[in-house]
Parts: sequence; C-alpha cells; structure tokens
Amino acid sequence: KRRKMEKRLVAVGTTLSALLVLLTFASSVEAQQQQLPMLDMSGFSWAENLAFDSNGNLFVSDATTGKIWRIFLSSRSNSYSRVVHLSGFDGCLGLAASQDGTQMFSAVKYKDTVTNTTQHLIISFDPSVSGKWKQVAQLPKPGNGLALDYTTDLLYSATEGFFLPKAGEVFQISMSGEVNTIMTGLYSADGLWIDQKKRLLYVSEVLTAKFVAYDLQSNSVSFSFRAPSLVKSVDDFCLSPDGSTIIGADFLNGTVVSFPSAGGGAASLIATDIAKATSVRWGVAPSFNTTALYVTQGGGLSKFSTSRKVLEV
Repeated sequence: KRRKMEKRLVAVGTTLSALLVLLTFASSVEAQQQQLPMLDMSGFSWAENLAFDSNGNLFVSDATTGKIWRIFLSSRSNSYSRVVHLSGFDGCLGLAASQDGTQMFSAVKYKDTVTNTTQHLIISFDPSVSGKWKQVAQLPKPGNGLALDYTTDLLYSATEGFFLPKAGEVFQISMSGEVNTIMTGLYSADGLWIDQKKRLLYVSEVLTAKFVAYDLQSNSVSFSFRAPSLVKSVDDFCLSPDGSTIIGADFLNGTVVSFPSAGGGAASLIATDIAKATSVRWGVAPSFNTTALYVTQGGGLSKFSTSRKVLEV
C-alpha cells in the first residue's frame, strides 16, 4: 500500500509540475502580447494582401510595385521593420500560407522576357529564404484572392475578370499545376476564405458586396447573400475564429466591418478612416497581437506613390 501511495504521489507531482509549466508559459505569452508595439507602417504603393508565417513574420503583397514584403519585430528595439522578400513581378496580389506556416503562396503577374507576355502565376516560396520562388501553376486570367484547403492541399484563386460583367471566376489549383474552373458568372470575384471546419469556400464580389459560399464537399454553391446595406464593397476578408462572422475590408467606404457569415443581420463598424482598405487578417503570435486585426491599404497607382499603410486596428 505504501508503494502504491508513493507512486500516486509521484504521478500527482508530475501532473502538477506539467501544469505549472503550462501556466508559466501561458503567463509568459500573455505578458509578451501586452508588450507588443502597435503596427502603423507606411511606404507601400498598393498593399493588397497579407499572410503570417510560423516564425512571427507578416508578409504583404504590393500590387503596384510587384514586391512581397516581410514585416518583422526587432527584439532589440521592440519595433517593426520591413524588408523585400520577393521582387521582379509586375504585380503581387493574393497571399496564403500552409497550415503550419512554413510555406507561402501568392498570385502574381510575371513578365516573360522571352515571349514578352504577361503571365498570371500562382507561386510558392519559403518564408525563411528571400529572393527564391517556384511556379505552381499558370492561370488563364489574373489571380487575386487566394486560399489553401488544408484537407486536400488544393489552392483556390479568384479572378475579377477584368471587371467585366459576369466575367469573374474561381480557379482550383493542384500542387502539380492542374487548374480547374469551379465557379463562373461572378461579378469581380475578389476575396477568398475557407472555413476549414465546415468545408465552405467564401467568395466576395467587390463591385456588388455579394458573397457566395461554395461547398467543397459537394462541389456546389451552398448559398449566397448580399452584405448588409452599410457595406459598399468588400475587397478581401477573413472569418472570426468560430466561423460565425465575416470581417471585411470595405474598399469604397474605407472601413473594416463585420456581419454574420450566414447572411442576414446588420453590419458593425470595427474601424473607420482607412483609405482604400484592401484586406484584413487576425494577428498571429508571437510577434503580432492575436486579438487585433491587421489591415492593408491600396490606391497607389504609381511605384513612386508610397503613402499606403499596413496597420493594426
């Protein structure tokens, strides 16, 4: 009996020690989050999209300058800095990250110097290695919003269809380069987001503020709705952690708004006075606030126009 009691006491002590380590770690993370600076960084021409990797970096695409920037937190100064991660494109648009954040993807416009033609590519790149990328696929039209299905490892990209009526489409892209069109007849399809649990692909039409939910299991449209009247044009967007709410960047209103992802209900203002808001994402630890939203600004039509920002709201 004494030996059994000793074993139980050892087991209890081990459990308490493990719990203490977890509590200490959680306390440390919370303290670190509270000490993070606010991000308010200018110097972009048309900051179009953003995605986080697993090492505390924020990647931002610039549609005008054709660059992908990496924003990182300097531990020495406790401030954010940026460096060019990729360049040499005619335009960089949608961004997406693998589930573990070790691989990034982007929809880009690339000038082929041999054929002197502009190619619309989906590329992959290592977030820890600058200056290198690989072609995943070539699209028939410019890709914009980009999302990765963690279950199937398939990418999805929306095209605005040159803003022509019903010319918007959504492409499904395999890692081997195969491209299939799964949705047509959309008006300026722009943002994409996948509810990974419900297996729903949400698509925003930037000119109509309409949303379409596509069921990835049945490969068919599940439902569609128009955003509440407060909303004019959702460029890109994300979902709340539980999937119940869409949080969108309203390009024309210059706001960040939220409303039910199932349609119906009213919209709520999260942030205002954000000129040409293009995309919004939740922050990712350890270098960014997990309870804050990060927003990009577009609108600069020249590479010499560098007043647009990436900021925390």
